[in-house]
Amino acid sequence: MPRAGVDGKLQRRMVVYDAVVRQLALGLFVCAACNAKATAASTTTAASTAPSASSVPTASAIATPQVSASAAASAIASAFTAPPPKIESDAAVESDHPLARYKTVIHVGDSMVGYNMGIQLELGKMFKGIGVRYEALTVTAAGIRSFATEKHVEKFVKAKNPDLVIVQIGTNNLTVPHPEAYLDSLKAIVGQVGDHACVWIGPIPLEQPEHGMRALLRDNVAPCVFYDSWDLNLARQSDKIHPTQPAAKKWANAFWEWSKEGAPGPHASR
Repeated sequence: MPRAGVDGKLQRRMVVYDAVVRQLALGLFVCAACNAKATAASTTTAASTAPSASSVPTASAIATPQVSASAAASAIASAFTAPPPKIESDAAVESDHPLARYKTVIHVGDSMVGYNMGIQLELGKMFKGIGVRYEALTVTAAGIRSFATEKHVEKFVKAKNPDLVIVQIGTNNLTVPHPEAYLDSLKAIVGQVGDHACVWIGPIPLEQPEHGMRALLRDNVAPCVFYDSWDLNLARQSDKIHPTQPAAKKWANAFWEWSKEGAPGPHASR
């Protein structure tokens, strides 16, 4: 086909395309005008039924935020990707109780500690009430020798670095005929406390007679301060050894009252 014929055909196609584009643009303009007219009519209708201007806040008083689609999408994305808000911990509870000066207290011993019950449960409530962190470790069937060789106190102290250590061990050795044979192990446990302030809670009596273990504990746990539980009259569980929960609460209350005068101060080296 000659060149002139090609150019003429192309020119006619461009004219047609230009006409189509103009018609589309005109249609969009008309549609926009219709929308504007409808919006104005809706506004006029609403205004005719609305309260008087004096009872309605002005446009300057109520600002309607204009948010683009991209900004809205960005805000939604941020809501799902932003880290959760930081929740501040409760402020430390102020108390004039002497034990409130300790920030962290650990309590370690035999089953008399109580696992998640017993005196552990009650002391946990009390320490929480004065803003002190309290953690307990109960070792089943623990005796003085096994406690010393397995280094339960040393491990717990190293893990928690407490301000106060409460040790409660001796019930399972209470009726031995020669308590002096346990002196070295007792000293080893005390040594595991290190330079931390310490209280040793003494055992409560059993049905079987004891032969001097109570005195051995009382006289050899220094620098731990010894709390003597011996004279407490505590109801026992069916095993006739462990106190009932109400009795454990009584025990905790007695210790708490004693600690107002008998609690140790922090060691000078800490």
